[in-house]
Amino acid sequence: MKKTQHYALNQYDPEDNFLRTNFNADNAKLDTALKTLDDKANSKADGATTQAALAQLSQRVDGKAEQSAVDAGFAARDQILAQKCEAYFGSYTGNGVEKRVISIGFTPKAVIVKKPDNDLNFGSTEELKRLIAIAVQGVTGNILNVVENGFQVANHGHVNGNNQTYVYFAFK
Repeated sequence: MKKTQHYALNQYDPEDNFLRTNFNADNAKLDTALKTLDDKANSKADGATTQAALAQLSQRVDGKAEQSAVDAGFAARDQILAQKCEAYFGSYTGNGVEKRVISIGFTPKAVIVKKPDNDLNFGSTEELKRLIAIAVQGVTGNILNVVENGFQVANHGHVNGNNQTYVYFAFK
């Protein structure tokens, strides 16, 4: 992302992410500069000082991006945001049935399933593997798989023990 020469205001390129904090910081800088100019204009400054201050402000405003560049930046941001991952959280009660499908209304890219009573204090990846199950779209697993509109669990205590409660994180 480029910055303006004098106030380091953000000038977005089409591939840049838009952050509200950047806009807020730019607005704060502009507000301060405008307030300073307003105070000078309202003081007993002579006309030449006021004209010079207005000319300086005009140059700074002229240095900002054209509206078409701003519009292009917003379009690029919208395209990037459309590609971001969404995470969904839910729970279900296991029934011990083999190849049970948990329907969630969309085909996830990945799913993580965990029994809530499992403590996540673990000392190794091997311990972590015993506490959670992970499935990724397109990869076949033994106890958990991504399927159309949800995920499929096997008759296994980590994902579908009878009368056991499980929580899941599904990534869209």
